[in-house]
Amino acid sequence: MILRRLSQHIKDQNWFAVALDFVIVVAGILLAFQVTNWSEVRGEKAALARAEVAITGDLIDSYVNVKERNALSECRKLGLRALGERLLQPGDNWEAAPHSSNDTELAAFPAVVRYPKRFWKDRIWETELARGSFDLMDPERRRDIDLIFGAVKAMGHFQSAAGDNESRLKILGQANELSRAERHKLFEIISILDEQSVALHMIGQNIVDEIEGLNLTLNDGERKALGERFSILNTSASASYADCRTPITTPFLDELGVGDTP
Repeated sequence: MILRRLSQHIKDQNWFAVALDFVIVVAGILLAFQVTNWSEVRGEKAALARAEVAITGDLIDSYVNVKERNALSECRKLGLRALGERLLQPGDNWEAAPHSSNDTELAAFPAVVRYPKRFWKDRIWETELARGSFDLMDPERRRDIDLIFGAVKAMGHFQSAAGDNESRLKILGQANELSRAERHKLFEIISILDEQSVALHMIGQNIVDEIEGLNLTLNDGERKALGERFSILNTSASASYADCRTPITTPFLDELGVGDTP
């Protein structure tokens, strides 16, 4: 319609009308581009909001995992030290190291080094980052979160390696005869496990510090649920590890009255 009218105006040499029609056409094109751009931006913002909700859940899970693990740091040190001292004693006879019957319901042989093994999630972040869902996020915040999930991935690798060494120590849960060479080999495994555990502690504490600095948005229900998770972990740790564990503290939850449970 516009083009037919424009052709007629040119034929009639009505240049004012030609100019007016041209302005209308250009304005229409610009408006269409603007609407399309606005729609795309709105879609990107919606994708960012959805992705933020998903990664917030993963960040909170990592936060809980670290707080749980680091609260048992003293138990780990005491347990490894006791095993190491016994391994360095002379003689071939080995009395079974103490272990808990509550370690697992699936494994045939209980662990003598009991440490929580948790899932460390970074897949959603990597997937949404590659998809461009975080393109509208503040670059500095995106960089900080990317570093956190990089550390989360490292936690998974170190936990897997530490778990392999914990499994190699299961023989110490059985009464046995251990030669001096076997004792030294097992002591070497304990030493490696100790270094791996220190690395897990340090990387994990950095994750906690960085997550606390993100100012994650949690509603009252989510914060209360998080406090209850820590309360349950403190109770179970107290039953399993007695006094060597450090109660999990969560100062940022204190205002809701759902923080520490010694």
